[in-house]
Amino acid sequence: MTHVDIIGSVCTEWDYAQKSCVAQVDVRLVQGSKSPFFVSKLAVDADGAPMAYHPGDTGSYDYLANVSKNDLHGIQGEDGAVGPAPGFYVSGTSLSDPAYGSKDTRHWVDAAKIPYFVLNRQEFPQFSVPLGSIATVVDLNSRKRTGAILADTGHAVGEGSIALAVNLGLSPFSKKHPPKVVGFDEPRFLYLLYPDRTVDAPWAVGLVQSESEAGFRDWGGDAQLDAIFPKENFA
Repeated sequence: MTHVDIIGSVCTEWDYAQKSCVAQVDVRLVQGSKSPFFVSKLAVDADGAPMAYHPGDTGSYDYLANVSKNDLHGIQGEDGAVGPAPGFYVSGTSLSDPAYGSKDTRHWVDAAKIPYFVLNRQEFPQFSVPLGSIATVVDLNSRKRTGAILADTGHAVGEGSIALAVNLGLSPFSKKHPPKVVGFDEPRFLYLLYPDRTVDAPWAVGLVQSESEAGFRDWGGDAQLDAIFPKENFA
């Protein structure tokens, strides 16, 4: 018998107009485990990708209106800004590689290549979850899963990179306005965190995945997943 405790809650929906959280989600923990988890949506984050933002919103993954000016670090190919997509902004993530300067896209975590997830800025219940921590994200409908690294912070949980969504077999791009990203509002995504497992820059994807799989096995693997989230409860 699996015993699961609720250890707190985190914001899952932020109202920017009201500047307040309008929905919370429980954070749970299997007794004896060190891996807290919650279920939420999957908003898609393009930050850190060389083609995330463009001055004219042309060919970019997201609109400039959706990013803070503080997260933009020059235009690639201009004024010392470096990257593979000249004319596009260098955009930042909370996690960074000190081997490169802030005007270099390699300083940041590339959302198009590296599966990462986002935590909100409030203190996480009972656990210190540092940047660079590893998680497993599971689509409870399809049962597909991917490793992910904590690379960005925001007002709410339930957000991951382009690469994370693609790894789950999803298409995170708008059909009407490609290649703009779109999210998945249904709360069907499990975020299982391993605060004691971290990966350093340059965040090799293979290492992120192997650390995630090791953490998932230690947690109880598919048997634990099916006990807490029975397949028949998800379409």
